[in-house]
Formats: sequence, C-alpha cells, structure tokens
Amino acid sequence: MKKKRPKKPDLTPADEDRQNQVTDETAEDENGTPASEKTPPSKPPTDSAPASEPDAQAVLMERLLRLQADFDNYRKRTARDHKALTDRATEDLMLELLPVLDNFDIALKHTAEKSTDTAMIEGFRIVAEQLETVLQKFGLEPIPAEDVPFDPHQHEAVAHIADPDREEGMIITQTRRGFRLGAKLLRAAQVVVSSGTPSASPDHATPAEAQEE
Repeated sequence: MKKKRPKKPDLTPADEDRQNQVTDETAEDENGTPASEKTPPSKPPTDSAPASEPDAQAVLMERLLRLQADFDNYRKRTARDHKALTDRATEDLMLELLPVLDNFDIALKHTAEKSTDTAMIEGFRIVAEQLETVLQKFGLEPIPAEDVPFDPHQHEAVAHIADPDREEGMIITQTRRGFRLGAKLLRAAQVVVSSGTPSASPDHATPAEAQEE
C-alpha cells in the first residue's frame, strides 16, 4: 500500500515573495558563481572631471580680456612711436629752413635801407610772410625778443652795452631771431642786453662801440 505524501500547506502571498527572494539569492549562474556574489561592472576611471559650462565661459572671458588689453597697449605704443617719429622729422625740417628765414630777414633789412624799389621790397616781404605762415601751421613760433627782460632759457646774449633808456637786464635789440617748435626750444634768440646806466668802467662798451664791433 502506497504511502500518501503530506500535503503542502497553502502559502500566503508574503511567504511566496520571501521564498522567491531566497531562491534568487542562492541561484547560480552558468559558471557556478552565486548570483549574490556578482558585482555590477564599474565605470573606467577618468583623469579629471570635465569642467562645467560656467567655468569654461569664465576662462574664455579672461582670455578675451587679456587679448583686448594687449591690443590696447600695442595700439597706444604704435601711436606714441608714430608721433615721436613725426615730431623728429618736423624738427629736422624746421632746422633746415631756419637759415632761409634768416636770409629773408637780412634781405628785407638791407633793401629797406638801401633800395628805393618799393615793389621789390614788398615782394620780399610777401614771400617771407607766406613761408613763415606755412611753418607756423606746423608749430613754429618766434620767440619775443624786443624790449623784454633777458631770459637765459630762450635768449642768447651776444653783447652787453650800457643804455640809459633801459634797465639792466632788458633786451635792447636782437641780432638773430629765435624759434620754438610747440613747447620745445628750437633755437635761442641772439640778443644785445642792457647793462644799465653808462659808467666809466672799461668793462662796458658804449652803444657806438658795440655797433662798430
């Protein structure tokens, strides 16, 4: 007579879930490794985390500001060098033309004293004034040297004579005009300076003696 197997008790849904969980943990894969010992695949390590978008924008903005500052410095340096070169060229040209102005001054002085041709004198005067007007557009300015105090920074004394009509240190006359180019002294004016009241001292020349010299 066959023995009857005992009937399995009915399982509640919670017991079935617990039994299935235990079965999954003890199950083995094809290589015999229990499922509970399996580890999820790890991601390959990276050298550094990628920079965020705001950080990249900050780096680009800093580079842009540096490039802008470098270009601004280059522009200022180029403009400064160009101005220095232009000023030097203008100064050299003015120095070459000053003797021409001196010759016009001498010619006008002698023609006014010895010539009676007023048309020729007027022609000399007009040409001299035109030349000086053109040079003044580039910054050439004559230095005042008539009845003004002697200034060693812009006057060159070629003689000292006694003059009862002028105080000591006053300029009597100029023998060659001086000029400035902008704020720079281009050539000092050559002048005759008063030494004050005439005296018997042989160190001072009289006006007549100064003219003979």
